[in-house]
Amino acid sequence: MKNINLVNKVIAKNLNKPLNVVAAVNASYWKESHRKLVEGEVTTIFWKHLGSITISKYKVYKEIKRLIKRIRFIRTEENSQSVAKLKTVESIKNRLRQLLRHRNNIAIDEYNKRISGISLEGIEGAISHFESDTDED
Repeated sequence: MKNINLVNKVIAKNLNKPLNVVAAVNASYWKESHRKLVEGEVTTIFWKHLGSITISKYKVYKEIKRLIKRIRFIRTEENSQSVAKLKTVESIKNRLRQLLRHRNNIAIDEYNKRISGISLEGIEGAISHFESDTDED
């Protein structure tokens, strides 16, 4: 089902609820989820029995670059000392800080995934073999 109106009709029929109530709940639910992802409040949203949506690390990097270019552009403009421009730059900086934190969290997650792939048993075996070689001397 690709059309949200069809989804709303099916849900309203199954739950025996008015269509406008189901549509309003569904719209607010997706609006809030979209807001959290776009504003960078979270990097992944989990829905019980539905799955999850994760922000791509490439999208995060692209947005970071875009915000940096925007700050540079605003600073090089004439009259860049106006109050409105300073407030704009400050809000962009806040958004940039948030994205940098997300970038760091993504990097930590990837690092942990790579480290967990290393076999600890192989490392422990190599250490015990090294200790037994030094004991024989």
